[in-house]
Amino acid sequence: MAERTTTQTAPEEGPQQAETTKREVIDITGNVARDPELRYTPGGKAICNVRLAVDGDDGQTRWYTVTAWEHLAEAVGAHVNKDDRLGVRGPLGERQWTGRDGAEHTETVVTAWVLHLHRRKPAGATGAGA
Repeated sequence: MAERTTTQTAPEEGPQQAETTKREVIDITGNVARDPELRYTPGGKAICNVRLAVDGDDGQTRWYTVTAWEHLAEAVGAHVNKDDRLGVRGPLGERQWTGRDGAEHTETVVTAWVLHLHRRKPAGATGAGA
């Protein structure tokens, strides 16, 4: 199983910078639910979002949006795929919004400081050479 670890310090600017000192830092590992969404801010900074499904101790699936910035965002966009296992360390937060139907929504967000990618073996692959 190939593994890749990437570390990022908190960016010097960005909306999450001032909030990181107030948030709980967590370590989670889960399954990537869909391919990453890589985009760039008007200032040229890369930002990438990934949906992660994490199995809870109570048998419930917990959903997180993992947000990576700058070089870490570009690495996620280039190397992470749907169905990969991904370990994440970073501050935990929430994003709230009102939907078109007027319903209130809350999303759990982790701003990635460290990522650990666990590649899945292709179907039918066996042994250390796979």
